[in-house]
Amino acid sequence: MEDVIKSYNTKNNDKSTNESTADIDNDENHASNLMNCIVPSTSVNQRMRRIEEILDSIPYFFGSMLDDNNLQRRLLVELGDCLLISCPKLNEKINPESNWYLVVLEANEIVEKVRVAYRDKTFKIWSDKNTTIHQYIEMRSLKTIERPWNIIPEQLTKKMPNILHHAYPINDVIFPLGKFLQKTLNIDHKHWIPVIEMSVSNCSTDELKCLIVEARKRRRFGSIRIWRLWGICQYSPESVSLVLEDITYGSLADFIRTSPRAQDQQCKFAMQIVDGLRNLEKYGFIHCRLSIDVCLLTYNYNVKIAIYGLTPGELYPTYVDVSDIDQCRLI
Repeated sequence: MEDVIKSYNTKNNDKSTNESTADIDNDENHASNLMNCIVPSTSVNQRMRRIEEILDSIPYFFGSMLDDNNLQRRLLVELGDCLLISCPKLNEKINPESNWYLVVLEANEIVEKVRVAYRDKTFKIWSDKNTTIHQYIEMRSLKTIERPWNIIPEQLTKKMPNILHHAYPINDVIFPLGKFLQKTLNIDHKHWIPVIEMSVSNCSTDELKCLIVEARKRRRFGSIRIWRLWGICQYSPESVSLVLEDITYGSLADFIRTSPRAQDQQCKFAMQIVDGLRNLEKYGFIHCRLSIDVCLLTYNYNVKIAIYGLTPGELYPTYVDVSDIDQCRLI
């Protein structure tokens, strides 16, 4: 397999509200602590934890948040722009020892993906065992694009005209935590991506503090089948928004109910939902509001499962308060 892939041309658990939130500064250790609880301490698991710690320290690591290539094209604007992503998990040629790409905008608007591997307790260029990723970036004078998290209000602007409205609108009733708006997240004055802003409503100040703490713990939580957080925008102590991934088409339930769909497409949806639930189960996350109404349809008609905003006053539901009938509404 080639070490550099020319990919495309750019023109084409839970705390009560009475608990202290003083542990915010320790949230970066949450992923490591969670893994300690889930798996025994072995050399393999220690290696996994070390990798997670390094990834947490890399501000330009986007994980699988940019699996939609359109997002990569929007972020890579100037010659030498770069960012680190995880290899797509569906790639049949994936190498278990090289699970990351450094994505770089080269001359003539060509985007190249440089393989990155974990070696000698650090990240190195796959084709050069002596060069770390940081050395490679420095030698080539590349410009890293940092993933946002603490978002200021000025970074959220109106939806760009070329981003379409949802063909199958998301039902606000399913998400009592707040109201949705399609927005643009401006990482800086040149780099932007489409997002969805959920303006949190009917929460006390203490509830908002707990919500922010829980959101920090979920910064890298989920997979391509989960509707994930880009960050938090705090307008004031009493006004907070969740900034979530863009959803291209909207509600999966409406998509299925408005017109007969091919069986193979419905089977694809079912398999993707199972894949998302498998990821949640891996981390001991119980979805207390699972139904087809919390499944959303995004780029290339792929499914994402919503886990946030499904109950008032909480980032995600922590208990089951629906009837047995409601719990059986997956189909």
